[in-house]
Amino acid sequence: MAFDRTRFPRYSCLAEARDPQTEEVVPVEKKRVVWVDLARFFCMIAVMSEHSPMMTDLLDNLWEPWFLNLFSFVAGYVYLHRPGFGSFVRRKLRQLLVPWAFFSFLIVLLSAVFSFGEHNIRQELIQNLLQIRYHGGEMWYVAALFVAFLPFYWLVDRYERSGLRQKDVLFLLVALFLAVLSDVFSHYAPRDLLPWGTPELPTTLPWHLEYMFHAMFYMFLGYLFRLRWEPVFDRHNSPLLCAGLLALYLAMLFVFYPVGSLLFPGPGIPRLYLRSFVSIGAVVSLCKLIPGTGHMKLVGANTLVYYGLHGKVESLIRAAALRLCPGLWETLLYSAGGWQALAAVFIAWLTSWLLVPAVWIFNRWFPVLVGKKAGRAARAGVKS
Repeated sequence: MAFDRTRFPRYSCLAEARDPQTEEVVPVEKKRVVWVDLARFFCMIAVMSEHSPMMTDLLDNLWEPWFLNLFSFVAGYVYLHRPGFGSFVRRKLRQLLVPWAFFSFLIVLLSAVFSFGEHNIRQELIQNLLQIRYHGGEMWYVAALFVAFLPFYWLVDRYERSGLRQKDVLFLLVALFLAVLSDVFSHYAPRDLLPWGTPELPTTLPWHLEYMFHAMFYMFLGYLFRLRWEPVFDRHNSPLLCAGLLALYLAMLFVFYPVGSLLFPGPGIPRLYLRSFVSIGAVVSLCKLIPGTGHMKLVGANTLVYYGLHGKVESLIRAAALRLCPGLWETLLYSAGGWQALAAVFIAWLTSWLLVPAVWIFNRWFPVLVGKKAGRAARAGVKS
């Protein structure tokens, strides 16, 4: 049977895809998937809000269960497996490690310049190379994603080669087991196990090895979602389902989770995964229902630029606000009733617009620095 790409629109993001009926790898048109870019947009707004001086505990509780896990989920969703570990590593070096190196070293240099030499460049460069959380490394997630792709390739390669009938469940359980092991280490390892540990993350390892299997699990979820589960999800997706998932997530966040924490003190790893599953489902449902705007798609297609430069832009916004309207800034900074949280989201949204020229410059003249190939494919990222 010939492969009918109209029956499988979920493959439109790939240069090749597998026919679910014949298991053949066939070519399809390569173009961006709108809902993926919208999901990345929401994740990027959450990241920029997290780093805003107006960040609140309320926003942190809303964002934390899903924004990085959804980033990993869509990274697995758009992944197309091609056998050959060497070529795979070369692609990831170009797509992730080159942008990480450029932006991370640029951030260190800009910090030294804007602080007029108060930063120790040599120390910060060494910390950046070691990639230990909370010891420098503003581009940490890009480095962590690169590391997570290494076991992810091994898992997907074994999955593709396997002839087991129930391989989806088996491989998913393997990925979940490894993720839970890494989470148990992060939550229950002795607080003084590592000399560089911090109160926020006492068990962090160089190059984010403690996070590797956690990210790999959500990447594999995204990979299976595209190959197996997306048609079922799309058939049942509706505004009612989206509203139900959002309501359930908020209930878990503000009702069930606090009560469960009182009844069963501790990290509550199962509760963390349940919140992530529900919140990712809600955001994916929303992104598949809304058309999005050209700006949202632009941000979603260029998250590396936003991830690398948003911190400096937010610092400039803060400096301008303190100079032009210090009273308003201080009022919002110590306000109640959610105004501070709204200000954090507004600053993130404003930052997303202020970085549009940088997006155009990188895509037009320096695509390699943002993990893209030169030519039309790179410049496509500035179109909406």
